[in-house]
Amino acid sequence: MRLGAPLSARQIVFVVGCALLVFWFLLGMIPAVFAPARESARRTACQSNPNQIGRAIFMYADVPANNSQPPPSLNLLLSPAYIADKRCFWCPSCKAHADNDYAYVPGLKLTGAEEKRLVLAHDAKLYHGEGRNVLLTDGTVEFMREAEFWKALKEGLGPTPPSKNTPQEPKPSGTDGARQQAR
Repeated sequence: MRLGAPLSARQIVFVVGCALLVFWFLLGMIPAVFAPARESARRTACQSNPNQIGRAIFMYADVPANNSQPPPSLNLLLSPAYIADKRCFWCPSCKAHADNDYAYVPGLKLTGAEEKRLVLAHDAKLYHGEGRNVLLTDGTVEFMREAEFWKALKEGLGPTPPSKNTPQEPKPSGTDGARQQAR
C-alpha cells in the first residue's frame, strides 16, 4: 500500500471496527475507575446521618423532662420534633435497609470536650469496607478503621482534639524557645 493512496472498503471497515473496539473497551473501564469515588461520597453522606442522630440525641437530652439523659432507644427520635425522615437511619452504602442501619449504645452520659469520649452510635455493619462511621458522646462523628473502632468501643477515646478554630498555646519564640525545642 502506498502512502496517500485511498483506502479500500475492507480497510475502512477494519479501521472503524478497531476504533469501536477501543471505544467500547474504554467505556467499560469507566465504572471501575469511578467506583472508589462513589463509595467515598457515600461514606461522606453516611457521616451526615450519625451527625443528625447525634444532634437529635442532644436535643432530646436538653428537654427538662428527660433529666439530661439520652433516649433509651433511637426509635424515640423518629418524630417531627427530632428526626422527621426515616432515611436518616439508613446508610447510603447499605443495599437492603433494616429499620435502622446504625447501632446505638444506650445509657451513656453525654460528655463535654474535656472528658473521655465513648462510642454512642455507629454503623451496625461494615458498610464502608475498611471501617465505620462512629458517633461519639461529645457529638463528633469520626470514620474509624475496624481495630480502632473496637478499641474505642471497649475503652473510649481521650478528650476532643482541639480544632483549627480553637486558640492554641503560643509556641516559645526567640533563641530560648529554639533551645527548649531542641532539648
